[in-house]
Amino acid sequence: MRTTTWDVTLSGPSGVSGTLEVTANGVSNNPQVTADGGAALGPGSYQVPLNRPSMPADTYSSVTATWNVDPIPPSNTFGLSRTWWVQGYTEHTQYNTPAESTCTQTQGTGFIFNPSTCVFTQVSMSAQFISQANRNGTGTADTSNHGLLKADLGQCSGSYPAGASSSNSFFQISSVTGTCNQVLSGSSVATYPNPQTPGSPWSCGDNLLVVNSSNANVGVYSVLDYCFACQNVDPGYGYVAHVDHYNTSNACSLSSLPGNWAADTH
Repeated sequence: MRTTTWDVTLSGPSGVSGTLEVTANGVSNNPQVTADGGAALGPGSYQVPLNRPSMPADTYSSVTATWNVDPIPPSNTFGLSRTWWVQGYTEHTQYNTPAESTCTQTQGTGFIFNPSTCVFTQVSMSAQFISQANRNGTGTADTSNHGLLKADLGQCSGSYPAGASSSNSFFQISSVTGTCNQVLSGSSVATYPNPQTPGSPWSCGDNLLVVNSSNANVGVYSVLDYCFACQNVDPGYGYVAHVDHYNTSNACSLSSLPGNWAADTH
């Protein structure tokens, strides 16, 4: 699935020829490709291109190769040890750990709290930083007294002092970890539903393959975080799914990434 071709070997007597078709077998879809533009092929080894961007969203569990020769076309089905949960054309956004120094310096009121004692301390920080750190989940404040912060997870929601809320309250952390409790890197991705939720189609450590419209690999990413906003998909651009990539940049805000085909290769 991470390559662009299937290797198929045809065995038979000399002089026999026919078209070679490879079909991906999904629950509801069976996209098919024909080798060499539909030319009749004889015995030998062939590389059949897999046009991944044309594969519709579905779960694929096997691939069948069929050699169309008389009188009975032989075929062989290869069961995939890792099923392919194809997302289809996917919206790709990105998030990061913004640094307060990269944000506008108009000040706002924030709160830093101890999740064990629910003691809140009011602080003055960049208003843009407060907003972006809350949106991204983490942020690095300018002063060492504040340091690396994680957005409120509701641990002390019943103890908010006046002016405090889930949108401007943070607690201190030592490293940036995702929902799967692993340190995030530039190859980490956040998904919806939560990969930690029992019964979720995503699992921590799943491999997300991203392929561009030219059928070239963009990258393989590791599912390590939860993206609540990824339940929102913009169908106006043809998207059928949404994932969020972690970026190691400390910019205050980031633009979206190009839409690309994606699949969970587990």
